[in-house]
Amino acid sequence: MTLLILLMAGGNVAYSALFPVLGEAQAGLGLDAGQLAVFLSAYAVAMLVMGPVGGWLSDRYGAAVVLPLAVACGAVGMGCVAVADGPVAAIAGRVLWGVGAGLQIAPYNQLAAAVAARSGVPAARVFSVAGAALMASLGVGPLLAGLLHPVMSFRGILAVIAACTVTAAVIGWYGLRAVPNPEPEPEDKGPSSGWVRPVILFGGFDLLIVVVETAMEPLVPLTLGTPGAASLVLTVGTAAYVVGVLAGGRLPRRFLHPGFALASMLCGACVVLLMPGVVAFALLNLCLAHCYLVIRECMSQDPAVTGRAWGMFGLFSGAGVMLGPVLGVAVHTLAPGAAFTLVAAAMVLGVAAFGLGLSGRSSPAGWPRIRAARGRHR
Repeated sequence: MTLLILLMAGGNVAYSALFPVLGEAQAGLGLDAGQLAVFLSAYAVAMLVMGPVGGWLSDRYGAAVVLPLAVACGAVGMGCVAVADGPVAAIAGRVLWGVGAGLQIAPYNQLAAAVAARSGVPAARVFSVAGAALMASLGVGPLLAGLLHPVMSFRGILAVIAACTVTAAVIGWYGLRAVPNPEPEPEDKGPSSGWVRPVILFGGFDLLIVVVETAMEPLVPLTLGTPGAASLVLTVGTAAYVVGVLAGGRLPRRFLHPGFALASMLCGACVVLLMPGVVAFALLNLCLAHCYLVIRECMSQDPAVTGRAWGMFGLFSGAGVMLGPVLGVAVHTLAPGAAFTLVAAAMVLGVAAFGLGLSGRSSPAGWPRIRAARGRHR
């Protein structure tokens, strides 16, 4: 698991390190306001598009092969941004950076689930450790930028992080060599579609989780109006999320049943009505952290879930990252006094939809059936 965290951390550090020096980067790369918007969004779009491709490549060539190469691809994109001499080169580098990030999603999830299966440890516990570490790496980026900026420009900062990321990719390439590649699917047999239902059901619920998380990022500051207060609330919320992820990974297996995700999301909806206070936001993040772990435990237990499934699952998360901030701004603009009420209502509707999916006889979340098949791992 340490290798997986090492491979994924570089991209997170670089992603967040860019924002404190974004003004300098805009001037140095010659980006006007429109080009800056394209530069920032190109990463997310490329990541979203390449997620399923990473899943197909993982199933075909092995997650242990694809992940280090994807990390190296992202590092090359960082390096291209660092040496870009104009908007076109900068945006192209940002696209390549996003391509690498998208290709990483499926092999990372597939390898994390494999670690859990081999060790007999609940997948939620593996994802909790990795998730907390990767969330913490997002906080390292701005700190690193602040420390390095007095002695180097944004180009130097990106170049240093890119070099460290390439080094991690090389270490990962050799460190993961022992992981066997999956057998290719027989030519006379069509690809299994058993992963479609779990991806739609659990991916849809993960979309809700991510939309709520990212909608709060603009909604809290816009509602509070004071940068200091907004910073405090968001920082405490992030810390609560990390604590919740770590604690949730230690929960007994029975609390990782999808029904508990319904309960947590309903509790979160109630807490949202009390927003935007520090305590309320911290409690909301605890609820969302538990939902995050339950969904990944469910996905990891379903035998139909392969790299292709994890790649499609990543589409939902990526869409949530893109939709959440837009929806947060939209509800505050259209109904500032009822913004949090609307978010809570959306959460309740999401719970209802997920509950209907779980109740279907043909649903992939026939949790007792899946759990019985994997009972030896309990």
